[in-house]
Amino acid sequence: MERIDRLGEKVDQISSSAYDERDHQWLNVAELQAYLPSHPKRQTIYSWTSTRQIPFHKKGRSIMFDRNEIDAWLQDSEHMKSLSDLEREANDFVKNKHLKTK
Repeated sequence: MERIDRLGEKVDQISSSAYDERDHQWLNVAELQAYLPSHPKRQTIYSWTSTRQIPFHKKGRSIMFDRNEIDAWLQDSEHMKSLSDLEREANDFVKNKHLKTK
């Protein structure tokens, strides 16, 4: 009986530490587009995956996104540009555009 109890404890440990697909809400690209606040284009999402800017998983030939990982990614401000970065990029764009037209 004692051996059975120990075996049961080991099974419980293994099952509690095992990767459980039910804990994940998987999103495809279209679902991710709708979920993200900025509603980026598909091409933008694929660009983010190719440069590894966003967490993703490959399931066969499909790209899937774990909602929990996306939420954490959204909370992480490192991937977000600051207002000063955006202003600098806009000014550089306008300046370069103006130089090209002359």
